[in-house]
This record gives sequence, C-alpha cells and structure tokens, in this order.
Amino acid sequence: EYTFNTTFDSGLIISDDSDDDEGNNDSSSSASQDFGNSSSSSGSDDGEEEEEEEESKLVISDQMIKKRLCELMSLVDIVQKLKTKGDAAFRDGKFHAAHGFYSKALDRILNVKNRHMRAVLLCNRAASCMSFHGYEEAIEDCSTALNIAPYYNKALLRRARSFVMLGKYQAALSDFHSYLKEIKENEKDES
Repeated sequence: EYTFNTTFDSGLIISDDSDDDEGNNDSSSSASQDFGNSSSSSGSDDGEEEEEEEESKLVISDQMIKKRLCELMSLVDIVQKLKTKGDAAFRDGKFHAAHGFYSKALDRILNVKNRHMRAVLLCNRAASCMSFHGYEEAIEDCSTALNIAPYYNKALLRRARSFVMLGKYQAALSDFHSYLKEIKENEKDES
C-alpha cells in the first residue's frame, strides 16, 4: 500500500529528533548509569527489582518504537498522497499546482534520511519548474537531488535540459556526457 516504505533507509526514516537524540542518549545513558549505581549499592538482594526495572524499560522502549512506527507510516502516507496529487496536477498541465504539492511533500520530509525519496521529489519539482520556464530553480533542485543521490540519472538529464534552455551549453554538454557514461556503466553492470 505504501510505495515509499521500501525505499527508506535502514536507519529508519525520520531524524527529526537528531538534535534531541543527543539528549535522549544522555538520558538513556544516565538512566543506565543510575540503574548500574543502584545495583552496586544495593547488592544482590535486589536482583528481582533490577529485572523488573529492565523489563519496564523494554516495555517503554517497545511502546516508543510502536509510536514511532505509527508516526512514520502516517508520514509516508501523507508524502505519498502529496506526490500523487503533484503527479496528477502535472499530467493535467497544472504545473504551478504540481510544484506546490511537491514542495509540500519536501517540507514534510526535511529531516528524513531517505535520499532517494527526496531526490525523486526534487526532480519532479524540477520538471514542473521547467514546464513554466523556471530553469534556474530546476537546475538548483536537480543539483540538490544529485548531491543527495548521485546515482539518480533523471536529475542529471533534467539539469542538462535546463542548462540548454538557458544557453549554458558547456554545462549541458558535461551533464549529457555524464548521463551517457552512467547509462553505459549500468548496461555493463547488467550484462
């Protein structure tokens, strides 16, 4: 049902707490330090209490994981719907609307570690920009997509076409050569 969930990196999708992760790690490490301190001070009689406390931590951790997964599934669903609306608007020739949908989807995944999804959305937004002659923005989006996912050849090709439209033929030629080189290397890898 969720077409993007298979492309998300194994480090899970969201890193919106990446700044907070340090805080979370500190609190978890201090909790384990406290746990360690209590065990050493109380002796072996508290073995059962330690086990119960550890099980409690596992339950809390499990609940946090379930909550996080629900949040991720919700995010995937929202991004998928925005992308689908953008694709439909683009097919209908509503390029500014498509640009808006792709932008909203990108805003939702600003802190997402999934490079491929970001590259796809940036490249789609670049295509909508090209359709209303926003070639500079298209080049910027394609360049960002290539920085995130260097293998994403579609961004390379769209950037080359945008360079052509701006009369930047040397840059376009460089991108076309890179594109053809990647295609040939991929064909060699497949055979």
